[in-house]
Formats: sequence, structure tokens, C-alpha cells
Amino acid sequence: MTSERIEAAEALSARVTELTAKALRDAHRYESLVRRTRDASEEMHRADLQRLALVSYLQRLLTAFTAQDKTSLEQLLAASSGAELERLVGVAMAVLAEEAKG
Repeated sequence: MTSERIEAAEALSARVTELTAKALRDAHRYESLVRRTRDASEEMHRADLQRLALVSYLQRLLTAFTAQDKTSLEQLLAASSGAELERLVGVAMAVLAEEAKG
């Protein structure tokens, strides 16, 4: 081989090595990104399940508590207090709906 061909072969070999190293780095980055994304979505799913369990528990607790003596509880609560509680529940639900949008 002539020196020009040797230099061209060496340059080609260096370029192939460079491209192979870049492909390996990119593959590693992609795998890391997939792993982090999967971990984050599993974490979010667990948090959603925990919130669901908490809300279900509170709903059942409040249902059971109010079912026992609803009429006497309503008599204890003044009309203005009841209206204010309804307003606060409406505000809280609006905030939760807005937060759910992201």
C-alpha cells in the first residue's frame, strides 16, 4: 500500500472508532433516560394510589360518621356556618380541579 492509502485507512479507522464511541455513549444516555422515566412514572403511580387510598378512607370515615346522627349534627351547625363550609368546599374543589390540569 502507498502511504496515501495507509493514511486514508487510518483516518477511516479513526472515524469508525469515533462514531462507534459516540453511538455507545448515545445508547447509554438513552437507556439511562428510559430508566429514569420509568422510575419516575412508577413513583407517580404509587403516589396516585396512596392519594386514592387516603381519599377513599376519608370519604368512608365521613360517610360513616355522618350516617350515625346526621340530623343532630345539622342542628348544631348554624345556617351561616353551613353556607360558609359549602363555599369553602366549592373553592377547594375548584383549586383541586385547576391543580389536576397541571
